[in-house]
Amino acid sequence: MFQLGVEDGDIKSRWGDIGREMGLIFQLTDDLLDISKEKDKGRQIGDDIRSGIPTPLSLFAYNHIPEVDKKCFTENFGDSDISDSKLRLMLRIYQTSGAIEHINKLIRQKVKIVETILESLNISSSHWMYDLIGYSVTRKT
Repeated sequence: MFQLGVEDGDIKSRWGDIGREMGLIFQLTDDLLDISKEKDKGRQIGDDIRSGIPTPLSLFAYNHIPEVDKKCFTENFGDSDISDSKLRLMLRIYQTSGAIEHINKLIRQKVKIVETILESLNISSSHWMYDLIGYSVTRKT
């Protein structure tokens, strides 16, 4: 998408890099929004957990929890009828595993990559892309 209308091969490639990184930022933020109580997102907290959708957040959590928590995780991940108390337990696992912190760090890294590419292309900080970065991270207009 970001490559449309760009003829220079190197510049076109850099815009392609921006598009890839922005897609990752958007998806990683969406994963965090799925477990956020503060965001009005038009869906329930933990829909990805209920649906059993593997995300970078859930994969990191599963790979960084003690064996005792893995049993709880596997029993509840994908349970469309998960109780509120078990969902809270799953959210605690996401927190204590370091998954939330890890995903936030990845988002910051991806933002830095996009900003570095924009700077290398001499794109002004007033360019609409910077607004899109902000929106992608916070989902606020």
